[in-house]
Amino acid sequence: MVRLRRRMSMGLALRRTLRQKVQNARMLAGTPIRKLKFDKLLNTTSVLHTLQTSSPSNITKPPSEKSFNEQELSIKRENKQEDEILPLIQLPIWLQEVPLENDQQSMKKEKKKQEKKEKREKKKQEKKEKQEKKKMEKKEMKKIEKERKR
Repeated sequence: MVRLRRRMSMGLALRRTLRQKVQNARMLAGTPIRKLKFDKLLNTTSVLHTLQTSSPSNITKPPSEKSFNEQELSIKRENKQEDEILPLIQLPIWLQEVPLENDQQSMKKEKKKQEKKEKREKKKQEKKEKQEKKKMEKKEMKKIEKERKR
């Protein structure tokens, strides 16, 4: 072991001992070694501690992160309960039903908007066509002028 440490740099030797300790702890905890993930920020003691105290499903998550996720789930559950309660509360009549007149007016407005858009598009197309015609006429005029010069 001493010879190996002399050959390798100290960092590699430390990694190797860390790996061995974590594997031993995993075998004691009863989790497969394949799941081994090293975090450079964790010390050996903290890795061993989390492995020995936690169940195999919780090994990848640090305890603080797990509790945060549980808090989120509880908040989501509360929100769902509130959403279920809200329809039971009666809204004022003017909020519950939209009168038909307003629907018809909004439909008319939408139709007008669509018609305006179509008109704009038609105008744009007409302009493009006119420009193309002008270009073609200019080209034809240039050709005719060249032929006259010859």
